[in-house]
Amino acid sequence: MLLDTSFLMPFLGLATDEVIMESLPRLKGMELFYSELSILEAMWKIAKVIKKENLSVVMEGLRLVERDLKIARSNDKAAELALSLRARAQRPRG
Repeated sequence: MLLDTSFLMPFLGLATDEVIMESLPRLKGMELFYSELSILEAMWKIAKVIKKENLSVVMEGLRLVERDLKIARSNDKAAELALSLRARAQRPRG
């Protein structure tokens, strides 16, 4: 399962939406993936709110993500599939 930024934030020391926080235990035992783009987005969000003394928590979380989750590399095929799925989801149904 590919985790988006909202699901990665708790690994990096920041709580997110209550629904996401409650769903995290259900991920146990699943093969989890992350994207470098989601890590970058998370760092932008964290940079806005993090206090210097909490930086070590974020860095430790990042090390755990890199150690325990698998990376999902982005490429042109992944981008094409994502755009195709997004376009299909936006198409009017009827």
